[in-house]
Amino acid sequence: MTQQEFWSLYDSGKISCKVFEAKWAEDGHEFFKWAESFEYNGKFWLRIHNEERWVMRTHDSKGRRYAHQRAPHWSKIVEFNTAAHANNYFKKFFEGREYQKVQG
Repeated sequence: MTQQEFWSLYDSGKISCKVFEAKWAEDGHEFFKWAESFEYNGKFWLRIHNEERWVMRTHDSKGRRYAHQRAPHWSKIVEFNTAAHANNYFKKFFEGREYQKVQG
């Protein structure tokens, strides 16, 4: 399933998602993961996202201060035949992080 197909199904109301997220910070970086789970056509799906935000502060030759921000982000949609396989993948994605349900 492509991202476009996902949005088409979601916008038409054919699927509804449960959304879980985790946020944490370390070494000046802020991390954000979230996963959307849904069922469609007898299969189980996860739409997972991973994002890292960081701010780097620098000074130019005149001593002026600048902040550079970056937020690389990736996402993918994964299909599973059983709920057990989807749950195992979900647990590995959030491994070692506290997460909470935010929708659904």
